Amino acid sequence: MSLPRDFIDEVRARTSLSQLAGRRVDWDAKKSDPGKGDMWAPCPFHQESLSSFHVDDKKGRYYCFGCKTKGDVFGFVRETENVEFVEAVRILALEAGIPVPEGNQPVETTLPFITCECSCGKVSQVSADRVEPNLGGQLTSTNALSLIPKLRCTVCQSTLSYIFDDKKKQLFGPPTH
Repeated sequence: MSLPRDFIDEVRARTSLSQLAGRRVDWDAKKSDPGKGDMWAPCPFHQESLSSFHVDDKKGRYYCFGCKTKGDVFGFVRETENVEFVEAVRILALEAGIPVPEGNQPVETTLPFITCECSCGKVSQVSADRVEPNLGGQLTSTNALSLIPKLRCTVCQSTLSYIFDDKKKQLFGPPTH
């Protein structure tokens, strides 16, 4: 399933990560600075008493210095609700009062490159000739989805969060199981 990138961007912009995470954690009043969007709490992803979970609301990113979990609003919902990317987007869109576009199934399109985004924020373009040997054929908007678990971020070495089809102007999340 694909969703238009401007829709994804609007959902991200209208969702406060500190408010979202604040439903699951108790913010450390001594360490946090709500005015700057700099929030600290014990991590919701592992048991601890220290405030090692950090949310930077201005960047829309979270990171735990204990278990090394990181991500954005979509990653937080995916981890806490145990849902796939598209479902996380739907959940946040409904909460923000944004209608979810329906019927956006990818159309087969040959791509010269794809734009990839990692949960650390790194965005890069990957040329078709780099990935086509792994695909056994031409890079298309449909088989690009299969690359998400195979490609690694050059900054943090984690798997990618999204792949963007520049021709169709659509953002694809990891394939659902």
